[in-house]
Amino acid sequence: MKVGSVAISDYPPAVIPWPAALDWSAAESRSYLAAASDPAVQGHPARCSPWTVRDLTAHLAATFQRFADQLDKANAGDLTAPFEPGDLSRQNRRAVGLFRGDPAQALSGQATRFLRQARRGQAGQLMGHQRGPVPVGLQVMWGLSELTVHHDDLAHAIGSSYRPGDSIVAALVAMKEAVDGFEAGDDPWLDYLRSTGRLLT
Repeated sequence: MKVGSVAISDYPPAVIPWPAALDWSAAESRSYLAAASDPAVQGHPARCSPWTVRDLTAHLAATFQRFADQLDKANAGDLTAPFEPGDLSRQNRRAVGLFRGDPAQALSGQATRFLRQARRGQAGQLMGHQRGPVPVGLQVMWGLSELTVHHDDLAHAIGSSYRPGDSIVAALVAMKEAVDGFEAGDDPWLDYLRSTGRLLT
């Protein structure tokens, strides 16, 4: 399915469960932050080399700040893309390299800011994205994906794993099926993680 300049009606309801996606995202943000709060794990190397656990949190903080900034612009009538379509990885590395301050505090503030703004509007409102304007509801789902996948990265760094609830897994899989043509197998969550390029051990 094409992404960019699409109406919310172009997606099956399961792809953007609203407002559940907002509630799940807020809960997943709190869950990630609780796991990332231990000072002893900040320097642990993450699966997203060369990042550490602290870098993961800084990345999430910068990502949600970008989401919130883009939604602010959309509310002012500006649907400009934040950067070029193929530039996401470079922008992510740049944002982490430039990050200063407490990443956990920043993530808490920026995730709350974005989700509060999104809740005030409609799932179908368009906002600027590097792949073209997308519905806010889809951006919320991508944020939920970031939180859950990086929570598993964090858990992996300390010798564990993370699995969100079945409803969240089902929604993420439905979203990825609709947007990217993804097909899940026997374990949808592990297949979802593998689809991100992670080598699971």
